Amino acid sequence: MALRSSTLLCVLAVVSAGTAPGADWSQFKRDAARTGNAPREVLTFPMRRVTAVRLPAPIYASPAVVGGRVYIQGAGGHVACIEAKANRVVWVRRTGGVNNSSSPAVAGGKVFVGSTDGQFYVLNAADGAVLAKVPASGGVVTAPAVTEAGVYFSSFDGHLHKLNLAGEPVWVWKSDRKPGQECGRGLVDFAVRGELVAMVEGSRVQIARDRGERYEKLKFSGRGDGCATGGVLLAAFPGGEQGAEEALAAVYQTWRTETGWPVAVPAGGPGLFKAWKPGAPELMDTRAVFSQRGESIIRGDLCFTRDGAVRWRVDDPDLVTGGFHSSPALARDVMAIGTERGRVLFVPLAAAGSQPVAFKQAREAPMRKPVWAFRTLGADAPANRAVSGSPAVADGMVFFGGEDGILYGLGRGPEAAIVNAVREDGSPPEVLPGSRLKGTEWHTAGGDMGFSFVSSDTTIKPPLRVKWRTRVWSNFKGPMIVAEGKVFACARLGQVCCLDAETGMILWRRCLVGTESRPAPTYVDGRLLVMRSRRNQGDTVPNDQHGLWCFDAKTGRQAWHLDLPLGAHRNSDGLVARRGRCFLAWKSEKTPGAVTIAAFTVADGREVWRHELPGLYPKNRTIDLRFASVIGANTWFLGIPDRTNENYARWPGLGDKSFPGATVAIDCDSGRIRWMTREIRPVQWSLLGFRKGTLVVHTRQGARALDPADGTLLWSEPLDEHPKRYNWYSNCYLQHPLADVFLDSHGRAGVMPNSGNCMSPVFVNGAWYRHENRWSNRLVATMEEPNAADANQPVQRTVWEHNFAGRACPGLSPAYGRLYYAPNSMGVIYCFEPIEAKDERKATR
Repeated sequence: MALRSSTLLCVLAVVSAGTAPGADWSQFKRDAARTGNAPREVLTFPMRRVTAVRLPAPIYASPAVVGGRVYIQGAGGHVACIEAKANRVVWVRRTGGVNNSSSPAVAGGKVFVGSTDGQFYVLNAADGAVLAKVPASGGVVTAPAVTEAGVYFSSFDGHLHKLNLAGEPVWVWKSDRKPGQECGRGLVDFAVRGELVAMVEGSRVQIARDRGERYEKLKFSGRGDGCATGGVLLAAFPGGEQGAEEALAAVYQTWRTETGWPVAVPAGGPGLFKAWKPGAPELMDTRAVFSQRGESIIRGDLCFTRDGAVRWRVDDPDLVTGGFHSSPALARDVMAIGTERGRVLFVPLAAAGSQPVAFKQAREAPMRKPVWAFRTLGADAPANRAVSGSPAVADGMVFFGGEDGILYGLGRGPEAAIVNAVREDGSPPEVLPGSRLKGTEWHTAGGDMGFSFVSSDTTIKPPLRVKWRTRVWSNFKGPMIVAEGKVFACARLGQVCCLDAETGMILWRRCLVGTESRPAPTYVDGRLLVMRSRRNQGDTVPNDQHGLWCFDAKTGRQAWHLDLPLGAHRNSDGLVARRGRCFLAWKSEKTPGAVTIAAFTVADGREVWRHELPGLYPKNRTIDLRFASVIGANTWFLGIPDRTNENYARWPGLGDKSFPGATVAIDCDSGRIRWMTREIRPVQWSLLGFRKGTLVVHTRQGARALDPADGTLLWSEPLDEHPKRYNWYSNCYLQHPLADVFLDSHGRAGVMPNSGNCMSPVFVNGAWYRHENRWSNRLVATMEEPNAADANQPVQRTVWEHNFAGRACPGLSPAYGRLYYAPNSMGVIYCFEPIEAKDERKATR
């Protein structure tokens, strides 16, 4: 299929990096280099909603605008073409899949767009007819890039594909990573400038040259520091002392320090570019792609110089920790960017002449307030309120999609009524597949209110395979919660989301902007309880969203919120509940050296009782209170951790001889103390566990089993029989699944090998599921076998593994015959299912 010369001229006119005409925004970030720069576009404020078209699902993708028509894809796979000024739907094409976030690219009378259904589509721009479908293993969640050389797209399996402008395959650049290590490739957007292609591989950028019918890998730029979380901008700067030669830089966002580092590395060109990775203070985990205007690189909340200094930052309560994942679009005078609270901000770009500051002093940079802001109709909704895609600026208008499902066009003229892109036929709503799932569930970080980390599910057996995976734009420290046929995830920097457990479809999503928390939520009686720390990652904006939140599990609607001074918790922590009450502890603000304990009703957050426990906290100390909590035998067992270990001296604030800790048994109905011991208490960051009528405290000396009635010691784990289980780091993060074999043998058998990790392993159907060790990204299932040479040291045999490039802190969640899991930094939730179960279903059809 050969392109006509007129078609080729049209393509050349609209897709070259940085040279698109003022009236068009033909692809994500406007050009293939992802500059997001439209310097000729003038926006006049205030603006009105002159285009408004509703799709039947949230919009995560960004629009393309060509010839006055807007092309957008909704999460449900509906690709729509809209006549902008007439607010008229020209056509709608359903591609399929769920959680679609691939942004359309338009060139030569064609629309190029990816789908999570495992296909890349080429559509006729005039009527939406399918011209071609290209297989894409794992689906496509990133935006295609179009240049005069062809069409590029990445698939979820980590491969980069090139098509010619007719939509025919030319070559495939396959990932060099092991299966499963798709961190970066296929997850975050790539960039193309001229012959150079920049693709994230882990936290590094691989540069390749497009040689037409083949590609040539050139080099890696940067070093491994955790997954990249934001896609690549290929920026061009004047290079050399005279500024005559061009220097190219790949700029992207990495997960390093868990709160976000911007990174810029040389990408090619004869000019010189000095790499920078400034070492982030507590700034931002964002999935945004940077934009470029001249010598400035703009993330959305910050504007950088080419050397990594900060020119200015945005003064707005939405652009703080966790507040945005939208990528900035640059008009002539202003930047447009969406936020998690359903607003689109317009921030002035004009230089103020102030001196840039080092990134570590970014909070001292000059502040700029938005000159105008637009609130979407979903901004006041209980969930799905964000604008997570990047705006497009074309012909004096701004276009963007909201998670309320509406494609907005802002401009001059009368306000438009909302038009439905898909006709409503009055049919009953579809029953979600997950609502029909039956079997075991996982209601707390430890599975049950006893935090036993043991599942009774006998249908989970290795080997396993990926059933689905969903990109959710966040990093996780705690495990998934599974109930009601749904998967609930609570990200570290504010995002709370709900997925269908069968398909991975995002049902609702909301964000508590400006908060920080590691634990998973707790599911109780149709409600989701979420703890949020008062710690705010250093943001200067006041944090009014910490404390205890309660959401309706079906809708994400807020049931109630308590403003409580909760400390920063660890990965596998979580609150517990019994008979409609939940239980919490925090450092007393009333009595120095005391801990406040309280019970609240799950239904409405009403306080049932509150007491002060004196002498459990060092006086005049600002250190956070982190507690362990389980329910058993009608008792709330509270663990105040031991911080006296001098080995903690290498971790500032952990070693504290005035903080010996305690284990406390509390009557759930009255809050009365039943018994307390300081001799047996959990080590810092470890947990309590309760199962089969036994309370287990994970101490620095190993597991200790207590009688829940009076706290007397029942048995101690014999460390001399397996001493290698313990080291300094595992003393910090220690929780052993309370499997039958472990409890019945009094800790002599069924001992999970030491992994020195910050995740808690789980025990399911005779196997432990965990990361291999703290530094490994390999998820493994091991089973214990007798050791003929040493009966006290059983052999651990690996029966299944899956490789990630993400870190290892979150635990796994077994439910419904599957395992649900999210690596730290990838922003992806996985569902694994037994291979045999999948094959059996095929055989019975």
